[in-house]
Amino acid sequence: MNIVFYSTCSTVFDGTTFHYENLPLNKSKLETLIQLYPEHNFSIVAQLPGIFLLDLCGNELNQKSEGVKYELLSSDSTTSEISEKIISLNPSIAISITGFFRPFDWQGIKDGLIAEKLIQNGIKVLANSVQTQTICFDKILTQNFLETNNFSVPKSISVN
Repeated sequence: MNIVFYSTCSTVFDGTTFHYENLPLNKSKLETLIQLYPEHNFSIVAQLPGIFLLDLCGNELNQKSEGVKYELLSSDSTTSEISEKIISLNPSIAISITGFFRPFDWQGIKDGLIAEKLIQNGIKVLANSVQTQTICFDKILTQNFLETNNFSVPKSISVN
């Protein structure tokens, strides 16, 4: 099975001014995954910073897992370009790993748009839909959704 993890970032990432480190390294987590499931092929398609997937030093990929194919895309890659790259890898499933860089709402929505294109091309996808991401990000939509589905929510006032 070909498994593709993808992560997009709608913000230009500058590793010279923003630094983060994953402990344990993403490399070691991926190597554990490969050891547990040696019959599968793993790929990563990401724009920097590729949080939860990539180990960076500045703007460069610092650590790589031997058994993973890495496809790093430019920060200005469109949803169509990213979708086409994922499709070219012929995945059995594509899994969105959404990060949390500003603007927070667009990260998940962009991953959801890519998921829609992948589904249209017959690829199984594990990702939140654009609708789900929109509801989760907007407090009024979240409250309305919860009320509509019989969840108990406190009365509130929203100030724009």
